[in-house]
Order: sequence, then C-alpha cells, then structure tokens
Amino acid sequence: MELFDETVLISRLDALASRERTAFALACARRLQPFLHSDSQTEALVRESLALLETSVLEDAPPPESLLEVLARVEDSPELDADPVASTCFALRAWVHGASREAAWAARRAYDARDQVVWEELGLQFSDPGAEERVLAHPLIQHELRTQREDLSALSAGRIREVILAHRTASDD
Repeated sequence: MELFDETVLISRLDALASRERTAFALACARRLQPFLHSDSQTEALVRESLALLETSVLEDAPPPESLLEVLARVEDSPELDADPVASTCFALRAWVHGASREAAWAARRAYDARDQVVWEELGLQFSDPGAEERVLAHPLIQHELRTQREDLSALSAGRIREVILAHRTASDD
C-alpha cells in the first residue's frame, strides 16, 4: 500500500532539478482541477496560472513577469485555502523559488483533497476502529499516491514533457 510521507517525498524531490520539481508540482495541481468548485473567476485564474507555468517549464525559461503577477493574484485569492488553489500556488512557488518543500506541499494538497472526499464518502469518523486504514486503502487515494510515485520516477528518468502533458485536462486546451 502506498503511503504519503512528506520527508521521503522532499528527499526524492531534492534529488531533482528545479524544473523537474516544478513539473511534479504542476502535475499534482493539474490533477486537482476537477476538485475546484469555485466561482468562474477563480477557476479561470487557476487555469491561467497552470498554463503560464507549463509554458515556462517546458521552455525552461526563468519565470516571466506574467507568472510572477499571476502568483501574486493566486496568493491574494479568497479561495487560497481550497486544495486546488493552494496546490496551484505551491506549484508556482516551486518554479519561482526552486524549493522542494513547495512541490511537496502541492502533492500534499492533492493527497489531502482526496482524503477529505473519501472520509465524506465512507461516512467515517476518526474515532471509528480501522477508519484511517480504510481511508488510506481507498482506490482514490492509492491512485493519487501511485501517480505521484510514477511521476517522480519518470522525472528522474528525464521524461519531463511526458509528465506535464499526461496530466492536462480538456480545459487546458
């Protein structure tokens, strides 16, 4: 069974270049787009942010001014606490600052969003015997954690474009 271990994740991310770390964070944020239930302005901001980030990472160019501006808008968003918005913010910061922890936090939000959905879906309480194990074993969570592991492996093998493009959604086109 896959587990989310932030310390191990940061260690794996530290072994990658900033561009690969950002691609990982971008993929995590992209997978959260279906979880974004917000106003159209916030949804457009997330899509714009991820598109700018994708372009910058694929071109391996320093963050352009437009990306810095969109980061400021995301950081000021009243929806920043929402997992998809926060993950987008961490992905942008990963590119701007190059820190592994930012990419790990994008992954954490991808995991947390699914964790919350599963708790609600199963109707469990934290005090229920075996609840945590049942939630962790749920296919939704296992799929996300497996995808994160696979993305890290692909990025370690230099397949950055594959990871970025694999997680595009119909709204990205």
